[in-house]
Amino acid sequence: MQNLPTGWIILTSLLGVLCYILWVIWREKEVVANNSIKHQLHRLNFKTPSWWTIKETAQDYLQFHRADTRYDWTCHIERISSNISLKNGEELAEIFRHHMELQKVQFDVEEFSLFIDDQVSPWIVRADGTATENFTNRLYLEVALLYSNEQKDLYYLHSKSSVLNGSVEGPYFQTLLEELILA
Repeated sequence: MQNLPTGWIILTSLLGVLCYILWVIWREKEVVANNSIKHQLHRLNFKTPSWWTIKETAQDYLQFHRADTRYDWTCHIERISSNISLKNGEELAEIFRHHMELQKVQFDVEEFSLFIDDQVSPWIVRADGTATENFTNRLYLEVALLYSNEQKDLYYLHSKSSVLNGSVEGPYFQTLLEELILA
């Protein structure tokens, strides 16, 4: 009977901590939306979570990483071509396949999503999942190739992480893709 109050205190404390963790996770999207940082790469405007740190930058290139953790994760956003003219979405899909070959990336499942309406810009080709890079490196990869009919720009975006960390930053990268704005 003497340990009964101690047990209830420990149980109540654990339940309190779990409730707090659930509350933090539940509010995460709201916090990210309110604290996101705006970036621009040529005509491409996008927002990133506040914990994504710019690791490298050049005229046509931005690389982000997590400076606050040891996650094996990076995000690259690059304009790979300007003043290019494509006639239809299948040409973009072919460029996507060729770019994956050049990067020596082989997805486990040979499927990718084509978000193309020949009347609406931008055209987007996306793929995500586990993959092999350089015939040996296992990773989780989310890739998008974006083409703007109006500006004739071609952008390559990808989020790369170890297989085990694939679900950590993936949702934020997907949000970045969904909220892209071409100015």
